Amino acid sequence: MRQVVAQALEHSGFRKGDVLFWAIHPGGRRILEAVEHGLGIDRSKTTWSWEVLQENGNMLGPSVFFVLKKMLGAMKPDGQFGTPEGKLGVALSFAPGVRAEGFVFRVMPKRCELKSN
Repeated sequence: MRQVVAQALEHSGFRKGDVLFWAIHPGGRRILEAVEHGLGIDRSKTTWSWEVLQENGNMLGPSVFFVLKKMLGAMKPDGQFGTPEGKLGVALSFAPGVRAEGFVFRVMPKRCELKSN
């Protein structure tokens, strides 16, 4: 897992140290623990995955989108991550047969446009 993520990040021009957000498929306690151990990331980086697992259980691969929704909904400019704009994240999901899928993402600012007549 570590090598695959490192290669994906390198391909995108980044390193693991650049990643602030980890959206991990909450497929069960053992999966989350294995990913944390395999990638060498602290449990504090997978908080949203643990919350989704506790609230909903394993909803298969698409559950990573519930993690992303929870993660992005919790971000505030003055929150624990400071302004999240431009910060890098990695999302990982797993399928039967231990197939993994994922993507690298960057948090961008919300754009609100007001128009007047």
